[in-house]
Amino acid sequence: MDSISIVTLIKLLKTPAAPLFMDDGCDEPPSTYGEIQPCRPLTRSKTIGGRADAAGSAGGRAVSWLRGWFLAALAIGCCGMPSANAEDYRRLSGAEIKRLITGKAVSDEVHYTDRFKAGGVYEGVFMNKRLTGTWKVKGDRICVTRGAEPETCDEFWRSGSKLERRRSGLPNWRDNVTVRPN
Repeated sequence: MDSISIVTLIKLLKTPAAPLFMDDGCDEPPSTYGEIQPCRPLTRSKTIGGRADAAGSAGGRAVSWLRGWFLAALAIGCCGMPSANAEDYRRLSGAEIKRLITGKAVSDEVHYTDRFKAGGVYEGVFMNKRLTGTWKVKGDRICVTRGAEPETCDEFWRSGSKLERRRSGLPNWRDNVTVRPN
């Protein structure tokens, strides 16, 4: 972003948002969403960014609506969606997962450490709680059964030296993990 657009964004964020239906002299709200009904002449009391809006308060509603969409798009663009410069992750195949984790420990270095021993034996620690169970590769996923809990399956994705563990069926569950010898 250049400095002009940042200044504009700050001014826009500081401008108070208009309510959805303002007292604009009309007896009823617009009959269709976004319809502009200039019921009152232009006044200096209704301003947006220091300028009187050109269509009275109905224009204020339109600008407020646009501001809401702009802020939502900005939030998604900054925080919710991968950027154009995001690294390209590649999903590992079942054979690659098996070679990667057999006889090794996979950890997020904070919450859990999973040990995938030969023969499908699983040992893990989650938040200082010891877990045991079994593991196997199904297709391109690692599936783990911990005690009486239902089986969970994860995918592994790689970008260069970075490795992500993603829970199948939960698109926002991703962990950056490390793999090390047991």
